[in-house]
Amino acid sequence: MPAYWLTPVRATSAGVLFGKERTVLEPSREAELFRQKLHEVHPRLLPMFKANLLLSDEAILQCGVDELPFELGNGEDICFAEVEAALKLSHCAEAFMDRLLAASEGEMLCRRALEPDTWVNPLGEWLGLMLGWFEAGFQVILLREDGG
Repeated sequence: MPAYWLTPVRATSAGVLFGKERTVLEPSREAELFRQKLHEVHPRLLPMFKANLLLSDEAILQCGVDELPFELGNGEDICFAEVEAALKLSHCAEAFMDRLLAASEGEMLCRRALEPDTWVNPLGEWLGLMLGWFEAGFQVILLREDGG
């Protein structure tokens, strides 16, 4: 069963940072409801990307393993950069990141979503977490981690 990780993302001059504050959305039934409700607010408010597609082909070949060289649940930032010995994003992941809503757009949409105040927990907590990340200048994505 896949795990869904609500993830703050920030693009910098050095690369892309996936924040250590990411959190797994459980139970999965509520996670799917959360995605549906946000999609109704705006289709790109919480885009999903498969974690196993983040790494570039070159990075996968250098690692020589079938598993990712990072863990989403390790409580640490994950950085992708173009410098040697760094994790590198795939072209598909780069294109995905280029299409993310700006933090200011995400913040406005989260505030609009909160207005009817119909969010029961844990959905309300997740929306509040997203709003805080948008206010801090992050973008937000949902990473799908397929179980083995």
